[in-house]
Amino acid sequence: MKKGIVISLIVLVSGGLVYSVPQFRARVIKALSYSECDTPIPYKLGTIDPKFGLKQTAAISNIQDAADIWSNNYGEKLFVNSPTAQLTINFIYDQRSALNSQIDEQQNQLPLVDAFRNRKIELNINLELLQNFFTDWQLVPSFS
Repeated sequence: MKKGIVISLIVLVSGGLVYSVPQFRARVIKALSYSECDTPIPYKLGTIDPKFGLKQTAAISNIQDAADIWSNNYGEKLFVNSPTAQLTINFIYDQRSALNSQIDEQQNQLPLVDAFRNRKIELNINLELLQNFFTDWQLVPSFS
């Protein structure tokens, strides 16, 4: 019985100490709430398919930008570049990449299509004006 009271008293005093001292509370919370995200995941750049037209420095910069987005949203650094990492990021040009390239190419042509449509409208208006002009001209009686 005395042993149970002593243990309960120790637990209460320890709990009060942990709760009242922020440094201890932070350590206990960190120890009890381990997450895989506590340690950044190392990555390295692998191969880049030339079809991407992407230089190594640009690829590394893009990867770092993406890692920063994840880290900023989580509040801690989640990824770190390391030449010895097991996680390798390869830029492989596959069917999805080809489709994305086609979509980009077609979207780049949209301004040309719009310009063509606008020019066609202008030409049709000019044609109608000319047709009206010649129709009116033919209706004018000749005095010869």
